Amino acid sequence: MLERKSFILKKQFLFGVVMPRLARIASLGLTESDWLQFQRMGDLNRDGKINDEDVKILLKALNSRPGDPNWNPLADLDFDGWVGPNDILMLSDNYGKDIWTWKGLAAPTVPALLALGLMLALLLIH
Repeated sequence: MLERKSFILKKQFLFGVVMPRLARIASLGLTESDWLQFQRMGDLNRDGKINDEDVKILLKALNSRPGDPNWNPLADLDFDGWVGPNDILMLSDNYGKDIWTWKGLAAPTVPALLALGLMLALLLIH
């Protein structure tokens, strides 16, 4: 049981922390300011893409305000203290965008990211 829990924690760390950061590392030429601005456009998990994963995060926080159990300040894209229709509109206007195209850069290649991710996964599993 303890071994399975450890594996699950490692998997969550790999896909929740490491892979999004690998995407950032692989895209030289982007500043922290670029990442913050793109996050405010709807990239709530900061993986460089505005996609279904970001929609899920926003929907979990929908109709929430500070102090609510489902409040997520990242989902409050318009900074009005409420996750509502305007936030949905902002994310939907930018849905499908990626930070590299948005900044006019070449996107990181999938094989490069996969190779880095697999190396880290092997380190984490053993």
